[in-house]
Amino acid sequence: NKVLYKRFYLIEESMKKVSGNVLLLKEANTNIIRKAFKQRQTATVQQLARITGLTAVTVNSILQQLLENQEIFEAEKLPSGGGRPAQLYRFNNGFAHAAVIFAHEIDNDDIVFDRAADLAGNPVFSEEKALPRVRMSDFEPIVERLLTQVPAVKAIGFGLPGVEYEGKLLSDYSGLNGHGFLDHFRMKYGLPVIFENDVNAACLGYCARKRIDPSATLLYLYFPQKYIPGTAIFIDGKIQKGFRNYAGEIRKNTFDIPWTDPEFQRDNVVFCDKISRFITGICAILSPEKVVLSGNLIHADNTERIRSLCESRFDPNTIQEICLTESFNKDYETGIIAATLEVLEPKLFLQK
Repeated sequence: NKVLYKRFYLIEESMKKVSGNVLLLKEANTNIIRKAFKQRQTATVQQLARITGLTAVTVNSILQQLLENQEIFEAEKLPSGGGRPAQLYRFNNGFAHAAVIFAHEIDNDDIVFDRAADLAGNPVFSEEKALPRVRMSDFEPIVERLLTQVPAVKAIGFGLPGVEYEGKLLSDYSGLNGHGFLDHFRMKYGLPVIFENDVNAACLGYCARKRIDPSATLLYLYFPQKYIPGTAIFIDGKIQKGFRNYAGEIRKNTFDIPWTDPEFQRDNVVFCDKISRFITGICAILSPEKVVLSGNLIHADNTERIRSLCESRFDPNTIQEICLTESFNKDYETGIIAATLEVLEPKLFLQK
């Protein structure tokens, strides 16, 4: 009896493993199809089989599941060369949405922007307002409104100036600092919640909008009026965050520059001189291919002066380009939406 029991036990365990492996394989194949759909938006069974290397039978089975889940829907039928017309399927970008709340300074006011975007990154809801003081309680009605207006929100992203490490936030907005900010919203709404530094998000957005080569090294600098500047370092296709995510955070007394002094900001000669020295100092270490400038204090005229001063103090061959972004806000919005949507990307893929 003991031998018989042991045999049954081993058979049962083996069946569990086989069943588990089959489920994993099916989920991995489904994710491959999802990824192909996101890239193409529309496809037939045969096109997906050719792209993914899966059999038409496997693809068709997965498509039926995605249709039931409303992740895809049937589009038109395509004419064929005498055979049965092929059914075209379209990816449902509205299957899930990301909600993002991000803040930065405009004309010396702190503005909070809230957006909801579909899986293609297209905004479907947009609002913004100035806040005299940014506190945690200010964000709750914003999130509530986003979730009411767009019920398909599956993840929430916050973009703020500052650093988050192991659940603790240290921001220019002191009312948000300490433990509990992200956990509060995770527990309240039961959704994934992420944080991204404002300049890091803007850098990611700029690189996405400009299709920057992932192998490039890029330095993104943000110069607000009321706050100390921030920097983002883009290397090998990702943001370098450093020890405890502090890379790019400029400490108040690190450089001999009165960042927030109105008199310093108004004196264009002194301002450009100090900023150009600051840039060449960083570039001497990082050697970026491109330096992107942004913020209220930066405009076309002083960008040209800063560029000229940098080139006079530094070998121009070591800095390929110093430029002004068209819109910090657009960079920021694009980046924080992309970072939040990444949470919704399927994670299971089998490696050969």
